[in-house]
Amino acid sequence: MENHKFVTARFINNEKTTVEIEWLNDAKDTVIEITEFEEDNLVWVDLLTHTTLDDIHENTIRWMKEQRAVFEEVVSRIAQLDNTNDDVKKIPALISSLFNNIDNDDDIFALKLALFEIKGIRESKNTNMKTQLRKSTNKFDVLRSAFDIIEEQVIEPTKKPTKKGSKASTSQTTPSP
Repeated sequence: MENHKFVTARFINNEKTTVEIEWLNDAKDTVIEITEFEEDNLVWVDLLTHTTLDDIHENTIRWMKEQRAVFEEVVSRIAQLDNTNDDVKKIPALISSLFNNIDNDDDIFALKLALFEIKGIRESKNTNMKTQLRKSTNKFDVLRSAFDIIEEQVIEPTKKPTKKGSKASTSQTTPSP
């Protein structure tokens, strides 16, 4: 482009057939020119007097990486503003609450309510285990009962007793997500 200084060029489509060229005019204004990557295109031919095809490919990759970094930064800022990472911040408080003051009635009641919100506990058919959970008097017993209910649903007998007094063998499986 006459009276303009070449700055950079990059492909702007996945097929790499369209190129964006950035120029500076005498007033130092940026001028953008779009052209097609065709051997007989005069703009393309002129562009190759300022840069190479390899440089255009490298500029494209660099630009894409820069744009991704900008995107990730924006997403991170939005997440911070929306406090979507609050759950991670709550873990130390949760651990402290579970292992300190284990007999606190208010904490035990809240823990039981939260555990009965879990589908596997709420829908368990084992009324004895659910009763044991309800009657637990400290946080450790509450959690132990909850784990027992969930564990019962995960561990399945693989063999039935074959002789009187023999025990069924079990294998532990993890449910599919």
